[in-house]
Amino acid sequence: MSIIGQNISGYIVKKEIGRGGMGVVYLSEHATLKTKVAVKALYPRFSSDEELQRRFKREAIVQNKLRGHPQLIELINYIEQDGNNYILLEYFDSRPLSTIIGKEVGPMPYKRAITIFNQMLDGFSYAHKNGVIHRDIKPSNILINKKDELKITDFGIAKPTGAEGDLAITQAGMIIGTPYYMSPEQIKGLNADIRSDIYSLGIT
Repeated sequence: MSIIGQNISGYIVKKEIGRGGMGVVYLSEHATLKTKVAVKALYPRFSSDEELQRRFKREAIVQNKLRGHPQLIELINYIEQDGNNYILLEYFDSRPLSTIIGKEVGPMPYKRAITIFNQMLDGFSYAHKNGVIHRDIKPSNILINKKDELKITDFGIAKPTGAEGDLAITQAGMIIGTPYYMSPEQIKGLNADIRSDIYSLGIT
């Protein structure tokens, strides 16, 4: 069931702009101010899954630790409305790096690649310094606009360093991530740390 046309905390949902394993991202516009945001919602089939609802809320809590960096998509709000949960994010008019590599240029020229990669390093360095390991670094989670400005998105399986209890979603032996870009320790279901993100950056 689509939520297009619905009012989410003052934002009218306009169109779908992305899909992932757990949910859909919509372009939305404030009814009065006309400012745009991206609204992330779980698929309706997960509405009664308490564990996925907990993970979704945890994603917002983790991303809230990473405000104020130009290479990271900004969290705007977390909304619970009519029995559903939504994450409101900064809208960044862009396309993923996977599209650029896959459909626009193929292998990227060295100078352009270095410019983009330096931005990636700045963003992930900030995340690591603020105690967050992304754990799902890959081209589809790197957004790039027409000026080759970059923002990192999708902290759905990110892990706060040293966090336990409510913010821990994995246990020993659990494999989580995207296989092509995962570090050897992630593939083996071992604990992932900053070095795991660095490995995935190299593969990307």
